[in-house]
Amino acid sequence: MWRDVSRRNLMAGAAALLGGTLASPAIGFVTGRPRVIVIGAGISGLAAARHLADAGCEVIVLEGRDRIGGRLHTLRTLSSPVELGANWIHGTKGNPIAALARAAGAKTTVTDFDERTAVFYPGGKAVPDRDLARAEARYHRVLEEIDETLESNADVSLATALAARDPAILTDPLLGLVMTDETEGDQGAPADRISAYWFDEDGGFDGPDVVLPGGYDAILAPLARGLDIRLATPVESIARNAAGVSVATVRGVLKADFAVCSVPLGVLKSGRIGFDPPLPAAHQTAIARIGFGTVARVAIEFPQAFWPKEPHVFGFVAAQRGRWPLILNHTPISGHAILTAIATGPYAEVADAMTPAALKADFLDALGALFGRKVPEPRGFLASNWSRDAFAGGAYSVIAPGSTPDDFAALAQGIDGRVFLTGEHTGFAHHATVHGAFLSGQRSAGAIVALAKRG
Repeated sequence: MWRDVSRRNLMAGAAALLGGTLASPAIGFVTGRPRVIVIGAGISGLAAARHLADAGCEVIVLEGRDRIGGRLHTLRTLSSPVELGANWIHGTKGNPIAALARAAGAKTTVTDFDERTAVFYPGGKAVPDRDLARAEARYHRVLEEIDETLESNADVSLATALAARDPAILTDPLLGLVMTDETEGDQGAPADRISAYWFDEDGGFDGPDVVLPGGYDAILAPLARGLDIRLATPVESIARNAAGVSVATVRGVLKADFAVCSVPLGVLKSGRIGFDPPLPAAHQTAIARIGFGTVARVAIEFPQAFWPKEPHVFGFVAAQRGRWPLILNHTPISGHAILTAIATGPYAEVADAMTPAALKADFLDALGALFGRKVPEPRGFLASNWSRDAFAGGAYSVIAPGSTPDDFAALAQGIDGRVFLTGEHTGFAHHATVHGAFLSGQRSAGAIVALAKRG
């Protein structure tokens, strides 16, 4: 979270952004107007459904959960809303999610990672600013060397590349904090599962990172308004032919002219949804090659804050890399004594394997070490577990060793002019972000509208 978005800002997969489709026959419609089934009511699915409905299509949204939002999940069981999924709008200038928030009248608050971050060693000893700056500069120098010396076709993990140039980054706690916060947390995977060449070649929007104190879910209602959304309706298979599509659910079969499959990459990897005929080889290869990582997130509330109230963010230099390195302080945001934190890198899977009670104990222990004091009993505790969520399978896509931006572009290609995969994993430039999911949904919907007009 403390780094610049990207050095090259490569805009890969231009064809995907244009909604490219495979050649298709003339389209006939099941009903008097194009009917589209959208599978998944996360951001990409809702963006596609909204665009299609506004264009005059008949739209049905099928969602396996009992709520909309997907990996955007706001909870209100503590004194103020907390996010167990997406937390930030990354860059506000030109970002469509920032525009949605403004249109919804949602208040946003800037998270100041530059001036209002406090980093601590175990025992409550603050890390001097100069030491943190040196660690960041050292890590960035190594990344520059990797960029300058590694070829684009190099099938090398970031861990391997770092170990060859500065192995202390993988073992020194302060260097490890910088690396896991800036890279492993963004990618949602440990360094040995991240491509050394491609991981920082994506794009982004300028402007600050902001949170929505009233809840990120404020952007959902405008997208979902008036849509036919059927909750608790998991999809089992999607069949396509020249006449259209058939979508089998636990509640029966629905027919339509087109289908937008917006389930996360983790669900595609699991094979829980069957495709008849099977997905094209290029899609199957891309699904296998792109990684899908995880982060663990917790939220905790105390009767009162026992920590410094001014910092927006606390960093924890833990002995185990990825053990709660980034902790968001809600006190200056909402006035409540709430902290939310993420476990990243190799520790995310350790955290996901814990029981809720063990996870709570682990985070309380980390807080005690961070602030160098006994921690009082909290009044509330919440945790996510995206890797064990059947409707997610993890947090977000990661460009793994051996994969390239072309794999993301391949997933964006329409299938026989009937089925379109969409989601953050179908566009490399903005993968692993809410705005990437939104843009992909609009892209798929635009491709369908164009086909329907031709039909």
